[in-house]
Amino acid sequence: MSPIKKNSRLIFLGTGSLDVFPKPGCNDILCQAARRGGKDRRAQPGLIYNRILIDCGEGIPKRIKEWHLENEFDAVLISHPHRDHCWGLQKFSWKKPIYVPLDSREIFDNLFPELKSRFRNYYCLGENEINGEKFKAIRIFHSPAIFNHAFRFNKFVYAQDIGKLDKKFGEFVKNAKLVIGDGFSFDQDFVIQEAYYHVSMIRQINFFVKYQVRSIIFNGIGHHSKVPHEYLELKLWDYVEDNNLNISVHLAYDGLTLNF
Repeated sequence: MSPIKKNSRLIFLGTGSLDVFPKPGCNDILCQAARRGGKDRRAQPGLIYNRILIDCGEGIPKRIKEWHLENEFDAVLISHPHRDHCWGLQKFSWKKPIYVPLDSREIFDNLFPELKSRFRNYYCLGENEINGEKFKAIRIFHSPAIFNHAFRFNKFVYAQDIGKLDKKFGEFVKNAKLVIGDGFSFDQDFVIQEAYYHVSMIRQINFFVKYQVRSIIFNGIGHHSKVPHEYLELKLWDYVEDNNLNISVHLAYDGLTLNF
């Protein structure tokens, strides 16, 4: 049975990172918690916002079918060509347009040649529109070799795999009602094999407070979070309260729905 409320405007299908929970062969505290079920079970990233599926990690097509969400979105929007954000396109069987970044179009054409006729471009500068929904895209640093993009739909911002916090990004998120942030690590910035950069949740919180963001939901949870969902969320709340920060902070989980 699907846990989704059909009138929801924001639906989290997968909230993991490149890791999924439980990960085959892994017996750390996070995967043990995931095997018990509940909020610690995570697929790779994918969410539906206003009938747009944003990112499509491996496992997202299966989840769409299991939760009977085939008719809940009309188009797909991909942030960047990393496996955990686009590999679900391998098994994407619905005849719906797929919007990929123009600056990475050749990569997508090579990765998914069978989908070339379905790909549409979006631009990281200027206005874009999908099925009447206007948004802006901006490049945000994640990897020296790959262009990554954040999206802003009015007061809603989707920003994953954040490797750098700068003034340009700050102006992009300024006064947002909700930002979907990078939940890879709680309090340590990470560089993985000198190729993938993630800014900690703590640094993001302080940055978003500076730019008057009202609330954050952290997504893309990885093994570097170190503790299960309920404890990690408590740590986030304690940090906000201890530092008297004027922002609402939560942790995403698969099946979370919001009327945003």
